[in-house]
Amino acid sequence: MGTADFDEGLRHSQAQRWPQAIAAFTRAINKQFGPEAYVQRGLSYLYLHDFDQAATDFSRAIEIKPDSADAYLGRGVVQEHARKWPECIQDLSRAIAIIPSAVAFRGRGTCYQSSSDYVKAAEDFGKAIELMPQDADAYRDRGLFYLGTRKYAEAVQDLSKAIEYAPQDPAAYRMRATAERSIGNSAAADEDSRRFEELNRVRQMFTDASLAGPLRFFSSGKDSGPKVVREYKERFPKGQTQYVNWELRLAYASPPGKRVDFTIQEVWFRPDGSIDHKHEVKGRVEAGWLSEAISGGWGSENGRNWQVGTYRVAFYVAGLPITSGAFEITD
Repeated sequence: MGTADFDEGLRHSQAQRWPQAIAAFTRAINKQFGPEAYVQRGLSYLYLHDFDQAATDFSRAIEIKPDSADAYLGRGVVQEHARKWPECIQDLSRAIAIIPSAVAFRGRGTCYQSSSDYVKAAEDFGKAIELMPQDADAYRDRGLFYLGTRKYAEAVQDLSKAIEYAPQDPAAYRMRATAERSIGNSAAADEDSRRFEELNRVRQMFTDASLAGPLRFFSSGKDSGPKVVREYKERFPKGQTQYVNWELRLAYASPPGKRVDFTIQEVWFRPDGSIDHKHEVKGRVEAGWLSEAISGGWGSENGRNWQVGTYRVAFYVAGLPITSGAFEITD
């Protein structure tokens, strides 16, 4: 019982509509759906920074299902936020014992580092990278660890990997600049500092930006066509859909005094939550612009292999999440 409510909650979660997700998962819980509804509601609370409610839901899920790796992982994140290092390590260790994951190893590595257990921290960061060798966050975390332990050459190596996989993240450039300067590479440090300042300006501009309208989706052939003929929808039939496009309007509270170039990274998630692909769209804001419309899309002329279900698309600029949305592919 409660399956329809649980599925509705997942759709809201994929679109990052957390209050609606919480309401749907609560209905599922009231219909005795099972521990997974508590886990998902706990994650929704976590994203809203309601850590007490999140911890309560994760603990309830563990009571019902003591081998729930997701519940231990979620509660471990809550403990990390509360700086309760022993409790965090305990919960994440239980999650790892059930299902080893890069996220759990990264989190436990951070807790070990904060507890001054540097040997175990290094081991956990290494295991996270083994599990997800293209995870920029894992390299950045270990790079920060190497900075803190004054292993500057190793820090440069890891932070370079982080930048390779996430070139729009300003923090990695700032940390690599510190490491480069510490080993006497002033020119490289200056270039990283310049890149950090550039990305940070873009990030600040988008921090102050707001959506001038909802994120909208529409289908098309290879050419997305003029705006006047676009039909905005949230559901697209699998057999008739070639490309799914998005349109985003942003308003700038503080228009720049000169042109600013930036890159939007799109991350497309399949219905099962795995990453379908990543794509980048170049954009610019001219001096004095108060708003801007940006669009992009993904697909193929022969109708790519869309899966039935809800896709989610998340958008980032300079490592900063700016918005996300979801659409559904139907039979």
